[in-house]
Amino acid sequence: MVRNLIYKNALITTKDFSFVGFIEIDDSGIVLEIKEGNTEKSGIDCSGLIIMPGFIDSHTHGGYGMAFDDIGEEHFVNDYVNYLKNLVKEGVVAFVGTTVTSKLERLEKSSILIDDLSKTNITLPKLAAWYYEGPFISIVKKGAHEQDLIIPLNEPFLKKIKKNILIPIIFTVAPEVENNTNLIEKYKNDFIFALGHSNANFEESKRSLENGIKRITHLYNAMSGFHHHDMGILNAIFNKVYKDDLNIEIISDGVHVDNEVIKYSYNNISIKNISIVSDSLPPKGFSDGKYKLGNLPIDKEGNWFYLEGTKTLSGGACPYIYLVKNFKDSTNCSLQELVMVSSYNAARNLKMDENFGDIVKGKKANIVFLDKNIEYVQSYINGHLWK
Repeated sequence: MVRNLIYKNALITTKDFSFVGFIEIDDSGIVLEIKEGNTEKSGIDCSGLIIMPGFIDSHTHGGYGMAFDDIGEEHFVNDYVNYLKNLVKEGVVAFVGTTVTSKLERLEKSSILIDDLSKTNITLPKLAAWYYEGPFISIVKKGAHEQDLIIPLNEPFLKKIKKNILIPIIFTVAPEVENNTNLIEKYKNDFIFALGHSNANFEESKRSLENGIKRITHLYNAMSGFHHHDMGILNAIFNKVYKDDLNIEIISDGVHVDNEVIKYSYNNISIKNISIVSDSLPPKGFSDGKYKLGNLPIDKEGNWFYLEGTKTLSGGACPYIYLVKNFKDSTNCSLQELVMVSSYNAARNLKMDENFGDIVKGKKANIVFLDKNIEYVQSYINGHLWK
């Protein structure tokens, strides 16, 4: 007979509380009890450990050789399972699969496979949503996207994607591009539109933030900046011309966004609006060298990718837990705030906060155990223990 597991003397933290106490989890992975203080029941001593909601990486293109752009390819399923097993060690319990700019025909063809992918092995990290970072972006702020494939929002395509995919869908859009703003407003209840890869001015940014944008794609990167006269997206963000539920991505690796700017963002944006994302690329976890992002050649140097022969960033190679630790180190935020930016805010944005982003009595455990240095120890994913 399998007995319940009791974890004692841990620093248990959610967005609402942080205390030294214990958590009891039954053999099916349900949280039976979570309390401050001690218990007379025997259990596992977790002194010096932190238990918090598992991480949600809500913008990743893949890693460990797996690319979400390859969905439908013969090798994809094996690559995908390998990716999930490696993701466990990063403390991630859920993620959002992201594709780069491609032809609409290819994106539409792959869309019919996505819901099945979200049901793959429920004891591994969960595919929570699907993210089209292109092609509905600005050529001026294209970053590592193929210019020839960039187009305005396409309404027939939106209708097909809405029909094919049942999990939440995110589109990065540039509102200044022809007719994009009108379609954002028309379909704002069907999709999560993210403002990004955009050269929008202040008024264009303001209108889209007030009328349909629910997310910002990697703040600071590939967008119009803060200016004292020619105001852009960053002016709109720091003037808070958006609704309370806006989710603002930050790649907190210290390179995509400098540590001092991470600290500035923490001090000037509400903690309830920030989400840490990796923007990781498929060769994450591989050695330095030359790779491809779609059809674009890229160079891997340490924890970062650049367009070949340049210093133009094209994505990240950092494990998600590295980003969490660097955000903590850069800002000196509380553990409760760290829960918000690494888990709860993303869960709320994706409308999956019933089972993720918190630790709730009576629910399946989706939690991570960390040491005092924010290093991975073990986790529960949908109630399944991973060590």
